[in-house]
Amino acid sequence: MTKKEFREEVFAPLAAEFGVPIYFNGEAPDGKICGSYLGVAFTHKKIKPIIIRWQRSFVETYNTLFHEIGHTQLHGKGSGCRKGTFYREAEAESVAKVACSILQIPYNPCFRNSNVNYIEYYLTRYKASCAAYGTDPDDLRHDLIYKIAQRIAGTQAELHRVFNEQ
Repeated sequence: MTKKEFREEVFAPLAAEFGVPIYFNGEAPDGKICGSYLGVAFTHKKIKPIIIRWQRSFVETYNTLFHEIGHTQLHGKGSGCRKGTFYREAEAESVAKVACSILQIPYNPCFRNSNVNYIEYYLTRYKASCAAYGTDPDDLRHDLIYKIAQRIAGTQAELHRVFNEQ
C-alpha cells in the first residue's frame, strides 16, 4: 500500500470518525512534525492533530496510528484525564491492541524495538507507579478503550482485505 492509498483508505475514514486531522510527518499544514517519535497526538489542542511517520511496514504504521487515536480520545484537552505517562501510554497501546484484535489483523507490541513488548512495559511501569503512590492499578478505562477500538474497527472494514493483499 502506498502512502497515498494509506492516506485515502485509512486516514480519511478515521479522521472523519474521530474529528481529528491526520498527517504523515512533514505534511501538516502548520509545519508540525513528530520529531524522533513514530507518532504524536497534539492532545493539548482543541483540535488534536495526529502526525505519524511512514514506517518500515504497514503493520507498524497502523499500530502507531491506532495508538495515537487512543491518545486523542482518552487524554486530550477536555478529557479530564490527569494520570501519568505510563497510564496514558498503557491505555493508548491497549486501544491499538484491541482494535487490531477486533479487525483480526496483526498487532505487534515489539515493533519499535524488537527487545521490548511495549504494552507489557507500559503496564509494568504503570503498576509500579501505582504501588509507589498507593493507587489502584486496575483503573484503566477498559470499557472506553473497547468502545474506541470498536469505532476504529468500524471505519476500517477494508483494512483486513488490504492487509491480506500485502
